[in-house]
Parts: sequence; C-alpha cells; structure tokens
Amino acid sequence: MTHDLTEEEMKEVLATQVLGHLACCIDDRPYLVPMAFAYKSGILYGQTVDGRKTQVLRSNPHCCFHVGDTKGRVWRSVLCEGEFEELDFRSLDKKESIDAVKYLSDRLATVQDVVGVDVPIDIEGMPVPLTIDGKKATLFRIVITQMTGKGTKSK
Repeated sequence: MTHDLTEEEMKEVLATQVLGHLACCIDDRPYLVPMAFAYKSGILYGQTVDGRKTQVLRSNPHCCFHVGDTKGRVWRSVLCEGEFEELDFRSLDKKESIDAVKYLSDRLATVQDVVGVDVPIDIEGMPVPLTIDGKKATLFRIVITQMTGKGTKSK
C-alpha cells in the first residue's frame, strides 16, 4: 500500500542517498540525466562539467530532481522542484564556498572515484574550478521550492 511521505521522511531520503535524476527542459524538449548529489537544509549540491546539461540549465534554471530509495519491496520516492544556481566562488564569501565544497566532497566520498568531486583550494584559500577531460567543472546548487514523496511501508 502506498502512502504520501511526510516532510521528515522526504528529507531522510534526500539526506541518505547520493544518486538521483535531474530533469530540465529546453525548447519544449525534456532532458533527464543521472547525477550524484548532496542534500543539506533544503538545497541539493552537485558538480558537472560544461556541456548540454549546463547549457539547458543556464537557459532555463527551473528543474526537477528525483531520488529513490529501494530495499526489496519497500521503496520511497521523492520529487523536488527547484532553481539551478551555479556556485560562483568569487561572489560567495570564503566560508560559504569552502563549506559547500567540503560538504559535497564529504557526502560523495563513497562514489568519489566514479564522480570525482575533489576540488582544489588556491593560494588565497578559495576553491578553484577543475577541468575534467578539458571541460570546466561547475559546482552548483538547486534550491528546492517544492517537494512531494510516495512510498510503501514494510510489512
């Protein structure tokens, strides 16, 4: 039997998972990609390289993010709507930018080798964007504006 998840249950799913699916849209065409993320206080943090995803999100920052948690026949699913924001470290204060990088790196340590979120710090102590395969790496956040969730209960 399915049920609506409470806000606390939705936050638990987001806080305990590191992989989800980001959906965005350009020219009335949907675009969906799997990605690693970290959740904290109503915000999803992620890293990507310049490419189609960043082009789409820069032109239309409205997006949707899905996270699932499945254990046998018991599952929970959370759908978040929000706004994409690139993290421009020069406009953030030093503490906020370093905290964002550290939190994302710590949360994604289990998938570090696969997704690579190791961000170096420059001489002034500011995070420096990486280049991955010749493309600029972009750290970003999605500020959640709305979320819904469904799930089943164990018997």
